[in-house]
Amino acid sequence: AESTPVMEPALRAAVEAVHASPLRAVMHVTGGGAQSVGWIAAVPGASRTLIDARVPYARESMADALGAGPPAQFVSASTARDMAVAAYRRGARLCGGDRHLVGLGCTCALASQPPKRGEHRCHVATFGARGFAEYHLTMEKGRRDRWEEDGLASAPVVQ
Repeated sequence: AESTPVMEPALRAAVEAVHASPLRAVMHVTGGGAQSVGWIAAVPGASRTLIDARVPYARESMADALGAGPPAQFVSASTARDMAVAAYRRGARLCGGDRHLVGLGCTCALASQPPKRGEHRCHVATFGARGFAEYHLTMEKGRRDRWEEDGLASAPVVQ
């Protein structure tokens, strides 16, 4: 018998709260945090919240998303902020000015093959009428697999 994945009640409630708010968002996520896009889209009400989502994984795609050359460092607080501003600008182009518009950038370095030398970390930034909000997470290497790290990185995106 096949099992159907079930979203944890607390996570579902967090996504429902986002959908119940006037927030409209464009999301740019890379290197991790990708589960957040699925979570947002999987809960009814996503069409009220989500304008666009993009996963600029390759250097060329990231350069295109940012509207400039690729960043000096892909996984950094400044790159997350740049991604958030680029996402906000995309939302403004698509939907016009809206005080509830938010651009979100999430960039991560997670468990990979071959294993990374540096820290496993995630930087999330949002940009909107109230300026920036940021969240940073460092994970203990070897404690979780890639899927689990991506889940941890995705959680602050929907908060």
